[in-house]
Amino acid sequence: MNQEALKHIEAKYKELAARGLIAKYELTPARVKMATLPSKSIAVRNPIGTAPAVLIHHKASTIFCLPGVPVELKAIFEESVAPFIKQLIGNLFVAEGRLEVKSLPESSLAPLLDKVVNRHPTVYVKSHPRGFEGSEPRLEIYVSVTKPSKADAEAVREEVISELAADIIKAGGRFRRM
Repeated sequence: MNQEALKHIEAKYKELAARGLIAKYELTPARVKMATLPSKSIAVRNPIGTAPAVLIHHKASTIFCLPGVPVELKAIFEESVAPFIKQLIGNLFVAEGRLEVKSLPESSLAPLLDKVVNRHPTVYVKSHPRGFEGSEPRLEIYVSVTKPSKADAEAVREEVISELAADIIKAGGRFRRM
């Protein structure tokens, strides 16, 4: 039983009763059950609902378990999880780009992607097969660059996309920027 979670749940149901949204305040077994959390975990405040989120530190990992009601999940994420992540990683900027590639099967594209990733090891590049249009394969390439400045992230993204575009043409493929 997590005492912090129980205090939050109790306060939330007292507030609901005071506002006339529930008939009366009662700490039922089902409501108390929401305060049953894993040992050594931390209850995370739910700003709009009753069930708390759970924060667990395990070895080098931090795990957040959020309630499944979408509006509550979003509120907890915005209030607690996003600031935690921002504090952890600092001020970083992400620049993303996509290319649609035709006339190259994924197996022919893979070495080109590997070459770009080897030149830019901090860039995330992923290919997604999209099937065939007529008899030619169609793929989508996703590029994500994270850097301390927006200008740096965008510059590296453009460099990677330019390199990919040149390699795709050299290999006999066609592309369009999405």
